[in-house]
Amino acid sequence: MGETAGFGIQGVADLGSAYAESESIKAQGDYQRSISQMNADLANQQALDAQKRGEGAARDQRRETRQKVGAQRAALAASGVDVGSGSAAQMQLDTELVGVQDERTLRNNAVREAWGFRSQAANSMAQGDFASITARGQATQTLLNGGMRAAGNFSSAYGTYSNKKAPGPAAPSGAYGMKRYNVE
Repeated sequence: MGETAGFGIQGVADLGSAYAESESIKAQGDYQRSISQMNADLANQQALDAQKRGEGAARDQRRETRQKVGAQRAALAASGVDVGSGSAAQMQLDTELVGVQDERTLRNNAVREAWGFRSQAANSMAQGDFASITARGQATQTLLNGGMRAAGNFSSAYGTYSNKKAPGPAAPSGAYGMKRYNVE
């Protein structure tokens, strides 16, 4: 009976061990997912910061351009040049166009930087999801393996128990001890 109990106890231990290990694997996957979520949140905050910095830089550029045009107008007017026509007007227009181009470049760079951070956020989320899914699969596999080990131990316990019993009557014929009848 001692050997039989040993197999039974080992089977229960296998089940408990498999369950504990599967819970640990799931916890690791959840932890990885939470770290990935924090990384994604950080990347999204960096994207917002990049956009705000880009808008601020574009505003500063617009202000700088207006100051340049104003300084040009003042200098030209002080020299007695008509600021609204000819090359004086063209020079101011060119300065404004360069300023607008610089402003757009600053905005586009900010959008690209923000897009890079959002891509990092999406990648972090995907990695977290993958880690969680993988952990759940590994946890399930661990439970199945533990169940199979336990079943093997229970089977060994039953076999040991059955072999130690005194031989009994012969097993009945037919499926599940029922007589077979031919029906025509």
